[in-house]
Formats: sequence, structure tokens, C-alpha cells
Amino acid sequence: MDHTPKSSGSKRKGKKKPGKGHLPPEAKPQMCTSTENGVGTSQILDVAKDLPENELKNDIESLNTKPKETISVDDKDQLINNDIANESQDSALFSNSIAVEKAADVCTVQSDNKDSFSEKSHNNDEKAKGTKVPDTKTETRISMQNPEGPEKTAIATEGGADGVQKSKGELRKERRAIQEAQRAAKLAGKSEAAANAAVVKGPQQQQQKSQQQQKVQPQQQQQKPQQQKSTQRVSESDSGSQPKKVQNQAQMSKKTDQTSGPHVVARDAKLRVPDSMQLDDEKMVSRITKKMEKKHIPMRNLQQKKVSLFKHLHQYEHDKPLTSTVLINSGTIHPAILKLGLQYASGIISGSKARCVALLKVLKEVIDDYQTPDNKDLARDLDVHLSPFISFLNQCRQQSVSMGNAIKYIKHHINNTPSDCPDKQAKENLKNVINKYYRERILLAAKAISEFAYGIIEDEDLILVYACSSVVRKVLVEAHSKGKKFKVIVVDGRPKFEGVAMVSYLSGHGIKCSYIHINTISHVMAKVTKVLLGAHAILANGYVMSRIGSAQVCLIAHVFNVMVFVCCESYKFCDRVQPDSFVFNELGDPDEIARVSGHTNELAEWRSTPTLYLLNLVYDVTPHELVTLVITDVGVIQPTSVPMVLRVKNPEAYY
Repeated sequence: MDHTPKSSGSKRKGKKKPGKGHLPPEAKPQMCTSTENGVGTSQILDVAKDLPENELKNDIESLNTKPKETISVDDKDQLINNDIANESQDSALFSNSIAVEKAADVCTVQSDNKDSFSEKSHNNDEKAKGTKVPDTKTETRISMQNPEGPEKTAIATEGGADGVQKSKGELRKERRAIQEAQRAAKLAGKSEAAANAAVVKGPQQQQQKSQQQQKVQPQQQQQKPQQQKSTQRVSESDSGSQPKKVQNQAQMSKKTDQTSGPHVVARDAKLRVPDSMQLDDEKMVSRITKKMEKKHIPMRNLQQKKVSLFKHLHQYEHDKPLTSTVLINSGTIHPAILKLGLQYASGIISGSKARCVALLKVLKEVIDDYQTPDNKDLARDLDVHLSPFISFLNQCRQQSVSMGNAIKYIKHHINNTPSDCPDKQAKENLKNVINKYYRERILLAAKAISEFAYGIIEDEDLILVYACSSVVRKVLVEAHSKGKKFKVIVVDGRPKFEGVAMVSYLSGHGIKCSYIHINTISHVMAKVTKVLLGAHAILANGYVMSRIGSAQVCLIAHVFNVMVFVCCESYKFCDRVQPDSFVFNELGDPDEIARVSGHTNELAEWRSTPTLYLLNLVYDVTPHELVTLVITDVGVIQPTSVPMVLRVKNPEAYY
């Protein structure tokens, strides 16, 4: 037995032929003394074919004439011991090689699958061409039966079905595939056995678990109060050492944990919606009525006949007055508030600016008549005192954005009133705050807008306006007084026909005007150079909320490539985002559109017709893409710049 480790043999591909008189290292005698080493007979024959006959004879003679070596008994014993040690080393190496092959097999499963797929596709192509494809099944069977080396397996496959020799890589892939199949079968058997054992042991294990849980639960209940006490002590001791940021993060995480879950999210989403926009919910309506009863405020009758798309909004109709059930001498509502509410409900005071100015004047009267009760603070009690008055005004007519911003501004200063300030001085300070708001946010803002708009209006312009806006009216009158020569087309529509007042005012100041209805606007838009519009509010997403019909005017102007300028003061900017006119709007009296002057009123009995509904929307929403620029008291800006103005200019007025 040879003492050298087994080798897989090395091929002679890629080496040059030896010259004459020189033997290659593969043909040396010491490499061929034994047939049990790693060199096969086929390799020796291949080398011998390449040598000349004379050199081959000389080499054979030299081998025969070489003297034989004698080995003693002691040397034989040493050789036997060495053979045993080498065999143990070979077995260890063989086991290591098997482990390495298994690890390599796991890493090369995907590459083997790709190679097998490419090999199958290659065989299919060869069959289509008509060539013979080797039988891989017979070759793998021979390779598994011949463990003597890759050369002998290749020689054995030469006599196969097609006589095609396979490379080492292909044989290795086949062996790996067989090993993977065997492993998969073993795993499947183990999983089936485990499943059967689980089915048998399932009920017993469940009983054991239930018994263990019953034992553990009383122990946990005893440990919980101790753990809570320990955590409280640790938190108290560490609260002084931890930085403020860490404490704030812990508090925020607790809040998020408490407000997590689908039910809590739905509840928070409901709370964000104002009560006035949930009138289609019976529970919310009953809650609102209870609140009004506690404050001793009359509530409007809910109108049952509304368009289904707007059932969540209140429909303000000229029905029974709210003041019929209110006693003037009861003291629950201030007389000035009652008068203002009736003017809102009847339409005597209309328009976003007029309603806000009237509210500021009435609040000055309420603050002047207010007296702080004993043992109470003005900063806290006055806010509570004003709350029912504002609720009553909302019942008379829906609160405008300008009114809401003014109320926030005044309440902000009420809450910041020092507690040590005398009542008389505190009330004077609050009245001065209201006067300042009216002077800076309303009067001076309109003058600033007229100055900015003067640079936009040019001579010989044909300007189109819609309905009646106080700020647009001021802009046109001041531009005409400064020498600008232009003409105005006033567009009007039902049901209020506010354009009539606009035409009479402008023509009274010497401006040439034309008057048309909104259904003929497309016939004159081709001659118009600019469009000036007012606004009820500008939302945070840049959308313009204005009187109904403004969106139609902007759309037609956009089709004819006419620039649209919206004149709006900054106190009408709103932090609310609204993409359409359905979520939030004001529903006017349906009887206003049912009245037709000069004709018999065929819609007078619309309430008794079950299939007939009337809708009187007060506002619509215009996308910012249809608006060129917005002229405000802070400058001429894009509609999408409204959030920046809200954050920069006195945020206490809006937040």
C-alpha cells in the first residue's frame, strides 16, 4: 500500500509536448512504480503515445536493470504503523471534505437549478437539430458506482448510450442533486413524524399549560403592585437627572400608546369634525340640543327636506324667529347680541366684511357692560361669558371665516390679561385691541390692496367683476380717481342679484359699466383683459372660497387665457384645507330660488312634492390653478403662499 495521500489526478490539457531526449515529469519512473496511486493507467498510456519508440525502450530497460530494494522486519512494522496513521488521517480528511461539500451544496442550490435549466434547454435545442443527447441517468448511475476517481467514471461513461464523455463539473452537479433529493426526503419524514407526535401529545400539553397558568397567575398578581411601586420610585429618582428631551419623548410615547388602536383613531377623527358639520348624526344632534338647553339658547328647527348630499350641514331658512322664546329681561343673552343675530338671520347685514365689522362693534358693547363677579378672574370669566353669545349668533347664521379669526384674536388677548390688572383698565385695553384690529386688519388692509391693484390696472382695460365685493369696489373707484381709464363689465346672478348695487355704485362715481347675467359670460370673455374678484376666504391649500358662481367665472376666464386676480385681506385667510364645496358650505333658504318675479310661482309648493328638492348653496370653491395672483395687504402673492402668511403675520390671530 502506498504511503502518499490519494490525489484526484491532474490533466495534461494546456501543457506543451516535451522535446527530444527529455522526459516529462508525468512519465518519470518514481510516479509509476505502483498502480494503486492516484495516476491511472489511461494517463500513462497517453504519455507513452507521445514519446518516440527508442526512448521508450531505453526507459523500460533501465527499469528492469535497476536493483531491487530489501526491507527488514523492523522496517515492515514501522511501515504498518505508518499505514495505520495515514489511514486515520485519510479518514479525517475524507470526513472534512464531506462536510465542506455539504456546506458548498447548500450555497450552490440556486446555481445548480439555473445550470440544470440551461442544460435542459440545451438538450432540447440539440434534439430539435437532430443531434444525439447523452443519457444523464446512466452516467449518474455509473458515477455513483465508481468511487475510484473522476477519470475512471469518465472512462466508464464512454461506453454509454451515446458515448459522450462528461466533465467533472457536470458529474458534481448530478451528485449534488441526488444528495439534495435525499435530504428533502429525510426532512419530509421528520416533519410527518413530528406532526403525528403533536397530534398525540396535544391534549396532554394543553392540560399541562392550563395548570401552569393557574399556578402562575396569583404569583403575577402579587408581584404587580411591588413592580409598580419600584418603577414609581425609580422614575421619581431619575426624573431630576434625566434631560428634558428624554422626559418629553417618554411622555409622547405614553400618549401614542394610549391613543393607539383602530377604535381610538376613529374616535379622534370624529372629534376633529365640528359639531355643525355632523347634523346627519342623530346622537350629535341630541348632544347639541342638550348643550343649547344648558346655555339657555334657542335652537333652530332642523329642516327635514334637504338634498341628501348636504344632510350634514344646517339649512338656514326664514322660519319662526329665534327671539320668540327669549326673554329680553332674562339676562341670558345681551340685547346687542339679539339685535345682531336678527340682522344676520334676515339678511340685513350680509357680506364677510360687514358681518365682521358689526361683530366687533357689538363685542365692544358687551365688554363695556361686563362686570367681573366676586372671587373670579376677568381673564377666565369673560371668555365663559362670551361663549353663549357666539353660539346664539351661529344659530342665526353660520359663522364666517373673518368672524372666526376676529373672535380668536380677541380671546387670545382676553386670556393673556394680567390677573392683577384692574377691571376698568383691562376692559379699556380690550376695547383698544378691537379698535386696532379694525383699523389695521380691515381699513388699512383695503387701502394697501387698492395701492397694489393700481399697478396692475392699465389704461383701456376691460375689467370683468362678479356680484358685489366691497374691496373690489374700493379698488376700482380709487384707480379711476387717480386717472386710470378703463371700462367694467358687471356679471350678476340669482338669487340675490348683488351686481345691481355694484353697477349703481360704480356708475355713480363716473366709471363706464355694462351689466350682464352669468349665463352670457362666454360671449364677452374674449374681449376682457382682466378679471377682478372678491373672496369669502382663501384656504391653506390655495383654494378660493367665494360667493356661488365665482368658480364658473374663473373657469371660463381660464379657457380664454384671461388673467384672474383675487382681492382678499389677510384676516380672511384660513388654515383649513378644503378640496371641494361639499364638505363645508352654507345652505341658504331654498325659498329664495323658488321665487320668480313677474311670473307665476310654480315652485311655491315644492315642500309638498316628495320628489322635489331645492338647493341654495351660498359659496363655491375655486382651485388655485384657475387663479393667477392674489392681491393682499402684504403684497401680490401666489394662492399657494397663504400658509406662509399665516405663520409669519401675527400667528396669534389665527391659531
